[in-house]
Amino acid sequence: MNQSQTDFIKNVCEKSAALLLKQVSNTIKEHQPYEIDCSDLKDYTYGGSAGNICEIEEEFKRLMNIKDPVLYYFEIVSKTDKLKILEEIRNYRNFEGSRPIPAIKKSLNLESSILYVGRARCFWARLIVHLGYHKNSRKHGLQIYHWARMLSLQLRVHIFEFNSDMDALMPLLEYKLAKKLQPLIGKHKL
Repeated sequence: MNQSQTDFIKNVCEKSAALLLKQVSNTIKEHQPYEIDCSDLKDYTYGGSAGNICEIEEEFKRLMNIKDPVLYYFEIVSKTDKLKILEEIRNYRNFEGSRPIPAIKKSLNLESSILYVGRARCFWARLIVHLGYHKNSRKHGLQIYHWARMLSLQLRVHIFEFNSDMDALMPLLEYKLAKKLQPLIGKHKL
């Protein structure tokens, strides 16, 4: 590698590090956690738009206004048996016509209370898929409505919003958070 390429790479690294330090110290915004009682989920999948959820669920209106990239995770807050949760996910996956759900970890940490870690540019659209309400049934997500209603499962979604110039770093942040929290489902690779 010649000196100009080396200098270029060093310059990019220095600028990236400075940007990250600025972002971390000034612009990470944590939203209040959002509670989901899965037994209360209504059927918004047929006969209407997932947008109609906002007419009934007031809390969703706040979540629709998140416009910047986010890092988020679903925490299991009920005492629901984690093996039962995983069994329901497996059963749903084997059901003909099921929607795609993230993979269950091969080496599980059943001490973890984290179901899933993710990132999104448009959190509202991603949340609709995770809830199982997206009109396109081929979208990959948790699909909570379709398997969790009978479990008395209660979840808490933690949402961290970043400025848009952090978008390129979101995969790394998601990977690091997933390694720390050890969610039960979802693949996290760099």
